[in-house]
Amino acid sequence: MPLLLTGDRTLTTGITDYTAGRVATLGETMATAGSVSTLAQVPINVLYGPTSDEAVYKTATIYFFADGLRWRFTGAVGNWSLELSTGGIGFLVFDLRAQFLDKTATAIPTGWNTAIRPTPPRFVGGRCQLNGGLARARRLMIDAGVSVILPDNPEAAEGYDPAIPAERDSRGSIDPLMSTTTSVALFNAFRLGTPMPLMAVVGSTAGNRFIVMAPAAKATGLRPGARDGLGQMDIGFQLDGADSDLFLAQF
Repeated sequence: MPLLLTGDRTLTTGITDYTAGRVATLGETMATAGSVSTLAQVPINVLYGPTSDEAVYKTATIYFFADGLRWRFTGAVGNWSLELSTGGIGFLVFDLRAQFLDKTATAIPTGWNTAIRPTPPRFVGGRCQLNGGLARARRLMIDAGVSVILPDNPEAAEGYDPAIPAERDSRGSIDPLMSTTTSVALFNAFRLGTPMPLMAVVGSTAGNRFIVMAPAAKATGLRPGARDGLGQMDIGFQLDGADSDLFLAQF
């Protein structure tokens, strides 16, 4: 979950682990340890987390309007991926599969464009932490890796049953600049197959802030290179954890 620290410091961060003994692990290493004057608050948030429990799966209905026609699809489920580019806005892309319901000559409902839509925050002044240290990355990409199928059914109206998730293989990549502070630890974690926490926070306005957390990102590749004359590492990673590999929250 996201976490706000106040008191002797002001910091927006995230919790990547919490034990039965009430010990919380943050997604970063603070320069100075917290004290009794450090106050911690979990803000109101909407949290997405993966699950293998079919009883709590959620589906969506899609309305698509084009040239005076309305298409409707039901039972939509699928995959999502996130791309964060430093200085730009984040892109959350959905790839959904659903069942066709109908197509009618229907105009777009009035007032559709008057809803409150906040401007997406830029990836500046936030947090980007890998293995507890600053990752000066140009781009962070994460794919939830959910595979969806439409089971064959000759008795169904369209010849298949509603879409269902079949498997999940979350993965991503990040390209931090090299530094004497973090590069050796990242390389050793790659060689030893040691999972690393990954956290990114975008936005500063309450209700329009987002945090993505991968408690155990295991590097599957590390390619040294250069960017603008500085050393960089292209790191590909896979996310460990059956139902605890990837979390996304708005707060």
